[in-house]
Amino acid sequence: MRALWVEDEPRTLLHERITLRNLGWNVTHVSTAEDALAQLRDTAFDIVLLDFILAVDRYRDQRGHVDPDVGLSLLRSIRSLGPDSKTQPNVIVLAISAVVSADRRNEALRFLESDRFLLVKSMYTNRVFDTLAQEITARFRTPDSH
Repeated sequence: MRALWVEDEPRTLLHERITLRNLGWNVTHVSTAEDALAQLRDTAFDIVLLDFILAVDRYRDQRGHVDPDVGLSLLRSIRSLGPDSKTQPNVIVLAISAVVSADRRNEALRFLESDRFLLVKSMYTNRVFDTLAQEITARFRTPDSH
């Protein structure tokens, strides 16, 4: 099972990456939307873990403000991957962010499997993530899941 982790601060979610690896997932990390799309085209992933706010310099304006739409744009791009892509457009996406406005949350939910797949970072993130990771892993281990 393969997971693509799109996160600009890889140390932030170390617990989650370790959890996935312990569940048998092969985790690939990228920090930009462009790198994520390249990986998705070249490799078949079973899940994408997407930080909604990618704060790398290329997504900052002249005043240093981060473009808040990068994660949503990437999510839209994932859902419209072409037939030449190794990852299917209906790949499970778990969107994770510390801050998501109501408008972006509602828009993201149109592209996610359910509202449970939009995880806001908090003191409860580890527990919620562990439960979701186990549930998703179980899907891939069940022959009837596809």
